[in-house]
Amino acid sequence: MPNINTKIYLLTFLLLLLLFACQNTPTSSDSPDTTVDSTQKLILVDVPAENAILDFDSSIIIHWTMNGHSGNKFNIHLFNESTNIYTITTDFQRSTSTNARYNWTSIYSPLGTGSQYRIRVQVDEDSSIYGYSKLFTIRNPYFGGFRINIPDTSTIWAFGNTYTILWDTLGYPGNTVSFALYQDDKSILSIGKGLTNRGTYSWTLPTSIGDGKYYIKISSDDYPPLSAYGDTFRILGIQSDSFETDNNPQHASLLILNSPPQRHTLSHGDTDVVSFFAQKDTQYVFFASIENCMSILKLYDEAGTVLFSSNNRHPPIVWNCLKDGIYYISMVPYEIEYPGIYSFSIKTHSHNNSDIFLSPTEETTWIAGTSISIQWADSAAFYGVNKRLYCYSGQNRILTITGQTSNNNSYSWTPPVGLPTDSNYRIIIENYDYPIMTDSSDFFTIKGVDRDVYEPDDDVTTTNTVISGDNPQSHTLTLNDSDYCRFTGISNNVYQISIIGDPHPTLHLFNENSSLISSKNTIVTSQGITVNWYCPTNGNYFLLAYGSPNSYQISLQEYDSSAFRFIINSPKEEDSYTDGDLCQIIWKDSIGFGGKVDIFLINGEGSIFPISQSNTLNTGLYDWTIPATIAIRDDYSIKIISQTNSNVFGVSPTFSIY
Repeated sequence: MPNINTKIYLLTFLLLLLLFACQNTPTSSDSPDTTVDSTQKLILVDVPAENAILDFDSSIIIHWTMNGHSGNKFNIHLFNESTNIYTITTDFQRSTSTNARYNWTSIYSPLGTGSQYRIRVQVDEDSSIYGYSKLFTIRNPYFGGFRINIPDTSTIWAFGNTYTILWDTLGYPGNTVSFALYQDDKSILSIGKGLTNRGTYSWTLPTSIGDGKYYIKISSDDYPPLSAYGDTFRILGIQSDSFETDNNPQHASLLILNSPPQRHTLSHGDTDVVSFFAQKDTQYVFFASIENCMSILKLYDEAGTVLFSSNNRHPPIVWNCLKDGIYYISMVPYEIEYPGIYSFSIKTHSHNNSDIFLSPTEETTWIAGTSISIQWADSAAFYGVNKRLYCYSGQNRILTITGQTSNNNSYSWTPPVGLPTDSNYRIIIENYDYPIMTDSSDFFTIKGVDRDVYEPDDDVTTTNTVISGDNPQSHTLTLNDSDYCRFTGISNNVYQISIIGDPHPTLHLFNENSSLISSKNTIVTSQGITVNWYCPTNGNYFLLAYGSPNSYQISLQEYDSSAFRFIINSPKEEDSYTDGDLCQIIWKDSIGFGGKVDIFLINGEGSIFPISQSNTLNTGLYDWTIPATIAIRDDYSIKIISQTNSNVFGVSPTFSIY
């Protein structure tokens, strides 16, 4: 902008002062107020007073009194002559019965300055009760302008250095100012806001500002229309990259997929746009190698539809293309501190890129329990600093090898003992921060534990059948393995299920509805488990064995509960006892039904006297001292009943108590 001649500048200043003096001379009139019907003045508005002068952004307390009328809430409006131009407040509630006042802060008029203003106060509940103030003036106290002296057309400033902006003030444009840097009619950045209007300001140029010609704008904070532009000057800044001008799709640089990264420079106000062709159902990975730049990355199609946006120091970003076409990526500085240099590239990616793995390959055979080394090509750019490694069997993840490793190309691992021998293992490598970014090794072999002949038997749909009385079935549990067996249960029969192994697996019993069945008659030893179970209803039942890798045997025995009895060996037939004698009750549980029992004394008439009904274990022995309260009879017998099911019991021969 050209400098103003000093004489012209002073003359302009004097003319503005004269104009301001004329503008702010109040007008008065002795003629009656003809714009408002005086008979409607039921409210007396005495402040602002007639010919009062109010400044923009100042405040005044509006005051009125009620001329014998009531009203609690009021609406207050600004009128220009007889036209309502601005609502000051509504539903204002007064605090006294006759006098009322309202503090109007930040005085404003959409019509600007003038001398034909008045205030109207109206009762909210009754619009016929209102009153007007006398005419008053609203003026703008700010006038004049600025002149920027430095920088001028001869100025050359360098980024990163501190320089002084100098300016003159004309009239009274306000106490504080703001500066902005412009280039080609576009605001590039804010230099400062709320600065004291003292004619000088020290400014340190950002280190990432682009090389070129700029100019500065100064504005009044109190009255922004009062502003001025400085001369065009030179800033020695960051040099543009070789892809400029690439600020829009029409001038976008073409990016070749899977090629070396493009090196770009972002400066303030800059936008970089690259274009590329993408194919449907292909996965693309965007790499931004950041040096000192943080930017907003946007991907959009030819129609301008934004597909995603990312504000960050960009790690790799994965995108799945849904439609063939040309696509664009734009990069703009995230904030004033973050423009700079960056490199950008796009690569296509397949989840089954086995070439990434150096070991294992399809020729690899590992031995479970032996330490090995998983090796892959240096992939920090794609998989990030931290990675996860998994072991898969076919499509199923069976092991997490490591939840996080910062190793770049190898990891030591010992395949655990218990893995089944198979050739469908593979290793998956995964980006720790972006799990969608994965690769898989070739299928390879691990020699471990041989599976048993009953596999697969991992659920109720693939289970084998165990038959009562058959020789025990030999099973092998591998790592994370589970074995299911099934059998047909007959109502009221007793089943004895045995598992032998060291260590033995855990055993669960289920019905056809997959409900877990609990049996109180379970015997556990270091060598195995024996479950004695009374079947309540006919149906198919399932046994589940799981635990540490090991070999074990499982067998099933079925007993007819109507024929199965506890055999009571003592008391014997014709034994005799008297009160105070010790009677040893001895019985035999031929199948080891276990659990707890209840013991009763029964006479020949069927009367029952409890001997033990608490926590008597089914051990085969119970010592009973004959109480004195027992009647003398020769037709007593002992009955022992399983607490698990009353159909399992035994009765002794008759004996005497005398």
